[in-house]
Amino acid sequence: MHSAVDFHPELLLCDIDMPDRDGVDLISAIDRTDPTCRILVLTGAYSSISRVREHAASLRRNCPILSKPCAPAEVLREANTLLLSA
Repeated sequence: MHSAVDFHPELLLCDIDMPDRDGVDLISAIDRTDPTCRILVLTGAYSSISRVREHAASLRRNCPILSKPCAPAEVLREANTLLLSA
């Protein structure tokens, strides 16, 4: 999170299941601190997908969720869509 605060990325690719941090907490923090950063969520945690979808719907921005494994072309398409939606 500290790196994102200092760097101000245009796009965050965020996994939900990460060591040392929950991805849902991270996207909440980014939503609060950097309203211009677009967020694309990747998850293979099918047991928590409904929680992730509910949380993403509560954010101030569109936050697409891709299920892993997904094709690189799908990630690029979603990222491009987000970046062009400025």
